[in-house]
Amino acid sequence: MAEGKGPDRGIDAARVAGLGEALAVLTPALEAFVRRRAGADSGRGERLAALRTPLPARGLGSAEVLERLNALIVDGLPIAAPGFMAFVNSAPPVVPSVAQLVAAISAPSRWWSSPGAVLEELAMSWLMELFSWPTTGAGSLVSGGAVATLTALAAAREAAGARQGVDVGRDGVAALEKPRIYAGDNVHGVAGRALALLGLGRRALVTAPSSPSAGVKLDRLMGRIDQDRAEGCTAVAVIATAGDASTGAIDDLPALVAACRARGVWLHVDASYGGFAIDDPRVAPRLAALAEADSVVVDPHKWLAVPAGVGAVLVRERRALSAALRLPSAAYLGGSGGESPFDLATGRPAWTPEHSAPARGLVVWAALAEIGRDGLRARVSRHLDLARQVAARVQREPSLELAADPVLSTVVFRARGPDRDRLQVAVVRAVRARGRVIPSLTRVHGAPAIRACFLGVQNSEADADALVDEVLAVLPGLTEE
Repeated sequence: MAEGKGPDRGIDAARVAGLGEALAVLTPALEAFVRRRAGADSGRGERLAALRTPLPARGLGSAEVLERLNALIVDGLPIAAPGFMAFVNSAPPVVPSVAQLVAAISAPSRWWSSPGAVLEELAMSWLMELFSWPTTGAGSLVSGGAVATLTALAAAREAAGARQGVDVGRDGVAALEKPRIYAGDNVHGVAGRALALLGLGRRALVTAPSSPSAGVKLDRLMGRIDQDRAEGCTAVAVIATAGDASTGAIDDLPALVAACRARGVWLHVDASYGGFAIDDPRVAPRLAALAEADSVVVDPHKWLAVPAGVGAVLVRERRALSAALRLPSAAYLGGSGGESPFDLATGRPAWTPEHSAPARGLVVWAALAEIGRDGLRARVSRHLDLARQVAARVQREPSLELAADPVLSTVVFRARGPDRDRLQVAVVRAVRARGRVIPSLTRVHGAPAIRACFLGVQNSEADADALVDEVLAVLPGLTEE
C-alpha cells in the first residue's frame, strides 16, 4: 500500500480510503486466529516488547501499522477457541464482529442522525420482549454490567428519595437517612464501586450469606432489612443475583419479589450472566420473575456473544431513571436553559449516564437477527448440558469431587489429594500449560476449586470431556510424593 499523496490519502496524516485493501492485509491472520486452539503462542513477550517505543514524532504510516497489527493478531486472547472456558464472557462470531465494524464506520454514534439510534431502539425492544419487560419501562445499552448497575442503582436512589419527599439528584445523598443496599455475599464487586460513585459509600452495602447453588439466604437478608429499618435506616434497594460469576447460582427471585414488594423496597437483579437463560426449561421458573423486578441488568457480551463492551439496563420506573439522569439544556444543541429528561443530542430520553456513545444497538440487533430466539435458546441449552456433562463425569471419578451442583453453564469441582488448596491451583496451571482447554480457579466455601464456564459459541461435548481428561492426565504427577 503506497504512502504519501494519492487516492488513499486526504489532507490529514491518517488514511481515509482503501478500506478493502487494508482489510485484505488482516483477514488471513484473523481467519487463522478464529480457528486457533486454546494453546498459547510462544514469542508473545518479545513481540509485545518491540511495541514499547516512545511516541513517534513522524507517523509510521498505514502500511507499517497494518503490518504490525497483522503480526500481533496471534497474540490475542483465544476466547474464541473451543476449549476456552475461563471467563463469563464469550468471543463474538462473524456477524456481530462485522456489525461492530459497520457501526464504527457508518454509525459511529447513537445520535438521532445515525442508523445506530434506530437499531438501538429496535434492539432494546427485542430485549424487552425477551424478558417480558413492560413497554412502559425504560432501557438502554451501555458499556457493560458495571455501568448498567450504576445506572439502575442511581434510579433506585432517586426512588428512595422520592418516597421521603427528597430530590437526591438535586440535593445530594445527605438528604437520605442512613441509606443501605442489601445483597447476598456473592454480589459482584461492581456493586460496591457503584455505591461509592453514587455517594452512598461502600459501607452502605449490607450482605447476607449465600449458597453456591441456592443463592442468598432470604430469611437472613430480610431480617437485616427489618432490623435496620427499626434503627432508622433507609432501605434503598436489594440486589439479587441471577447467575453468580463464580458458580452460576441464582437467588430465589420469586420470593425476593414478594418480600421486597411487601416492604416497599426496590429490587434490582444482576442477571448479567444468567438472564439470557430465561427460555431454558431447567431454569426458566427461577428466571421468569425478572419481569417483576424494578430493574435488571443483562450483558449481551456474555451469552449473546457480541463484542465486549455491551451491557443493557432495564428500569420499570421511568420517572426515577429520568430524575437520576437529567441533563442541563445545551445551547449548541438547541436548548433554551434549565434541565431536561431528554438527551438533546439524540432527541430521546437520557436513559444512560453516557452522552457520546457508540451505536451498540447494531451488534445486538445483528446477533439476535442472525440466530433468533430459538438459536439463543439452543446455545444456552447446549452450554447447560456441557456443565452437567462435566458434573456427571466428575461424580464417576474417584479422584475428583463436585464443589457445587451446576445451575447454569458453570461447573466447579476439585481434585482429591494432599494439600488440597495448593493442588487445585497446581492442576489449573498444569492444564492450561498443556493448551487443550483453559479453565479457571474460583473459591467455593472459602476453598479453591477448578471452574469451567461454558459460554463459547464453539464449546462442544468434546471440550467438556477434554476438560476432565486433562485434569486426570496432570493429576498423577501432582499428587506423587
